[in-house]
Amino acid sequence: MPSNSPINDCSNLVSPGTLYVVATPIGHRDDITLRALKILGQVDLIAAEDTRKTRRFLELHGINGSFISYHEHNEKERTPQILKKLQTGTSIALVSNAGTPTVSDPGYRLIKSAAENEVTIVPVPGVSAAAAALSVAGLPTDAFTFAGFLPKKKGKRLKLLEQLAQEPRTLIFYESPKRILTLINEIIDTMGDRYGVMAREMTKLHEELIRDHLSQILVILKGRSAIKGECTLLVSGWDDSRAVEWELVKAEIRHDLETKNESVSKVAKSISQKYGLPKNRVYQEALKIRGQMPSKKFPIPHSPFPIQTIYPVILAVPEEVGDFKPRDRVKFLSRHARLALKLSAQKSNLPLGKLKQDENGAPLPSNGIYWSITHKTQYVGGVVAPAPIGIDIERIRECAPGLFAKTAGDREWALAESEQDSLLIFFRYWTSKEALVKTSGTGLKDLLKCQVTRIVDDRHLQIRYTNREWLIEHFYFDQHIASITQDTYQIEWTLE
Repeated sequence: MPSNSPINDCSNLVSPGTLYVVATPIGHRDDITLRALKILGQVDLIAAEDTRKTRRFLELHGINGSFISYHEHNEKERTPQILKKLQTGTSIALVSNAGTPTVSDPGYRLIKSAAENEVTIVPVPGVSAAAAALSVAGLPTDAFTFAGFLPKKKGKRLKLLEQLAQEPRTLIFYESPKRILTLINEIIDTMGDRYGVMAREMTKLHEELIRDHLSQILVILKGRSAIKGECTLLVSGWDDSRAVEWELVKAEIRHDLETKNESVSKVAKSISQKYGLPKNRVYQEALKIRGQMPSKKFPIPHSPFPIQTIYPVILAVPEEVGDFKPRDRVKFLSRHARLALKLSAQKSNLPLGKLKQDENGAPLPSNGIYWSITHKTQYVGGVVAPAPIGIDIERIRECAPGLFAKTAGDREWALAESEQDSLLIFFRYWTSKEALVKTSGTGLKDLLKCQVTRIVDDRHLQIRYTNREWLIEHFYFDQHIASITQDTYQIEWTLE
């Protein structure tokens, strides 16, 4: 393997067939080393993220070079082309629009390919937004974790933030001005209201550093008509000295849910603020505890069927199912839901015959026994009963605002004005109505005919449909909600 000898004499010419990874300014045009300028002026070719921008910058320093574009949209095709040039003796400099190439910028693919083919690679260090911000942040610098730009998909982003929540080192994030508010909110929810530093427009005319707790940084940024410039956010690491025994937190959550006439959301918010804990983690734990607490017993409406306990069963879907082909995944989920149905029949001591559906796909009773199933990506559910029944499961997640209006009317939303968590209310409404139309066998076309008339408590809704009132019960688990038409039954949930 070739060795990369340091270039001690900047007057030396570049070496043939060598790839130079050159850092360029992140703002101020003079923030570039003399060595970088000499190399950029001597190489045969400059691979640039934006050739026009790099050309203008180098012209300011009296450099006219030959360029080839190399960015995230063409690096797959460009890499073998540039590698071939290097192997035939062309000296090439790799630059990004700002800062050090490959650090949250294109270049990794080329560096990896060059290294595998024994091409000499020489670093020409200089400015980095992460190092610049860290140097003036006033946070510990002996060790830090660079996270860069987080995934655009919320699920993947939150999963990564949760993994970083107990990282003791200073955390460094890059984010665009359009998404910085979202990122700060999500960090507060997953890590708590930590101290942080938001650096913006570094080395430029309007350079700014905001040092405060994340909640206050959020207030400052929200007060502006616009946020401009790429942002570097530094967040203090996990502090073990402030750690609180989680079992004590769980005990306090249970105590507050049992003794205070407050919603899950209000209890979670109060406890997360009291202990400086991530609101999302406390909220999910509160949902879990609330789901385990005994359900209130309600008067059962008049029914020709005998009152009895039924046993809806919820089964987790194995992780490997996510790798199945779509058709195979659907087949597995359907079979798994029918397994839940079989278990429900066994627990309820009800005979389950051959399962049939009508022309619209609605379940038909079998030997006088009614049934309902639901299957989602992570969980499936099934229930049998001696009278019409419906069950639905959804994962509690962000969704399009337009769905709110399609799910419930103004009067129904007015019932929830005192509730803090509109997202949870949405999924309570949605799953309740889904369960109810499954009970009637009419399908989604009747969804808006179901009118929520009362929010009984955290686990029960009352809905008017087909000229009568229906009672719906919820079950919370693992960031999911399940709803079932309670009506003539007492419910005992099973989660396996």
